[in-house]
Amino acid sequence: VSGKGRVSWEKRDDDRIELVADADNYHPGDVAKILVKSPYERTKALITIEREGIVDSWIEELKGTANTLEIPILKDYIPNVFVSVILLKGRISEEDVLEKEDSEKPSFKIGYIELSVDPVEKRLQVEVILDKKEYSPKDEVRIAIKVKNHSGEGVSSEVSIAVVDMGVLNLIGYKTPDAFTTFYCHRPLSVKT
Repeated sequence: VSGKGRVSWEKRDDDRIELVADADNYHPGDVAKILVKSPYERTKALITIEREGIVDSWIEELKGTANTLEIPILKDYIPNVFVSVILLKGRISEEDVLEKEDSEKPSFKIGYIELSVDPVEKRLQVEVILDKKEYSPKDEVRIAIKVKNHSGEGVSSEVSIAVVDMGVLNLIGYKTPDAFTTFYCHRPLSVKT
């Protein structure tokens, strides 16, 4: 990925079109507006939403050289998706074949853009409530665990608990891993066009 929301690939520069998103980050429920800078006055566009595979696809006819696509952002797009636009232009007339330069020959252009979707609604708040402040060896520990979603509502969850001597963890410089970023980091594009 190169630049803000732009994807580079091994294609000739003259086969590319630029796609520009109206924001750097979206939330489920938003509508992304993507400007398609087309070299054609009128063309058919194959638009796909991609990541591990093709999530959605449709065909639109675009008129003019600056069209805006509206892409509704779904929860399934967390943490990111890629939008591909392939513009196809056929030959205008058979007479064009007779021209020396054949400037109106069939052609295509392609562009990709990555849309980041904020995973904040997937983050859980975990609260551990102890029955007392300090414990001695062989004490029984009673705890309550409350798990809430991003809206503060309780959610059914599975939790894992480890009881470890803090002195041992301090000796090795242990830091609690952030599992959230492991599960909701940006995913690569796995579709080849």
